[in-house]
Amino acid sequence: MNTNSLSLLRDLRLREGLTQADLARELRLTENDISRMEGTGNPTLEKYEAAANRFGIPCDTLIRNDFPTAYAVLFIPMEEERDCLDSHMRRMKAHKKAGNEGERWVYEWERQKLAGTKYYRMVDLSPSENIKAGYDIRSCDPDGVPIFIEVKTTADEMEKEFYMSSFERRKAIEFLEKGLRYEVHRVFHLNDPKRRGREIITGEALLGGDFIFTPKDYIVSRKEDISYD
Repeated sequence: MNTNSLSLLRDLRLREGLTQADLARELRLTENDISRMEGTGNPTLEKYEAAANRFGIPCDTLIRNDFPTAYAVLFIPMEEERDCLDSHMRRMKAHKKAGNEGERWVYEWERQKLAGTKYYRMVDLSPSENIKAGYDIRSCDPDGVPIFIEVKTTADEMEKEFYMSSFERRKAIEFLEKGLRYEVHRVFHLNDPKRRGREIITGEALLGGDFIFTPKDYIVSRKEDISYD
């Protein structure tokens, strides 16, 4: 899945020096509404529309955390800033392109795996376009048991580390708790067909202690009613 771990709404809010409470008052929403929109909650479309209108960007841009489109709409940077933004946008487009190609490659491999079975047409790539799905591909094994696949792609050697958002990790936990099969497919050497391959990590291995999850982003809030006695 290609959802950005950063929150566009949070970025826009902080640029104007607004707290979640400030923005909630402006939009006549609750702080929890703002927190859910900035995190991995599931607020209604009307709340997203209110926030998008407040900052003057398209609603789908806000929902998808589409930083390049939002910046293009809102900001006309000076030359040096424009060069930096252009470079950032090129990197994001390249990462998105690689992610999409990696997902397509895994999708074709899964279809090939099931060729000749009645489950061939059950392989589905559409979850990769749904930011709330929490996975990229729905496949199954030769017996028809569903498999939910998250794809992580690199154009180079397979790195020791890879990125997973807190939302993706939570969805992985949910799948296992429901007794469903979940896998991470790590695609490497994407641009070299002769060396291209994938590592398949089961949900049990991912969450069972074989891997370490290191927090990267933090939400910082002020402590209230601190006693110094």
